[in-house]
Amino acid sequence: MQYNLLFVWPFLSLLQVCNVGGASSVLNGAVGESIVLPAGVDGTVQAELMQWSENNKVIIQSSEKGMKLRERAFTGRVTMSNETGDLTISRLREEDSGKYVFSGFGLSGAFNPKEVELHVYERIFKVQVDSQVKNSTNSSSCSVTLSCSVLGGSQVALSWSRDGQRIAEVENKTTLTVSPSREEFYSCTASNSVSSLTNKVTVTPCQTYGQPVLNLWPFWGHSVFILQAAGR
Repeated sequence: MQYNLLFVWPFLSLLQVCNVGGASSVLNGAVGESIVLPAGVDGTVQAELMQWSENNKVIIQSSEKGMKLRERAFTGRVTMSNETGDLTISRLREEDSGKYVFSGFGLSGAFNPKEVELHVYERIFKVQVDSQVKNSTNSSSCSVTLSCSVLGGSQVALSWSRDGQRIAEVENKTTLTVSPSREEFYSCTASNSVSSLTNKVTVTPCQTYGQPVLNLWPFWGHSVFILQAAGR
């Protein structure tokens, strides 16, 4: 059985528009890597025509006349299985994010349309935690400011933990100020949908100095006054 593509085109467009009850899924991909969007077609079924559209634009079609790419942005980066209709996108870019719809038909009629929501993110490459001690004017108190910096990644979420326990009140903040009275372990975790990295740092109590303490020391029958700063 053969179909004229000129008459099939409106039929396929109707399938895409009416894809309200079709199967749908959400997939996450990483920049520079590959991903497969499943069409859900039984490989034993003879397909007359299959196609994938992205944001309502046809990007690739397969028919008895062969495979045809219709979107230049995907040149050299997409392939479609002639048996299952699965779409493989390589060398992913963030701009590849969008809604992809599969439609087509075979000898037994139209295939169930399939919708895939694709999100593409850059992987996180490095997380670094730096610390800086700050003393008060009279050096009677001090604090430690921790800074978390991230290399790479897109749509990154940050979280802090103290001794393995998450600190909820500083979610997505790049700095954390603490005044530990004992040795504590802090970690910053950067994550997105395709990667997660953590860096840890040990924070010890910082040295502070209180008001001078007057000590009286006997020395050969005389009293010697020594001013000594009280450290802690």
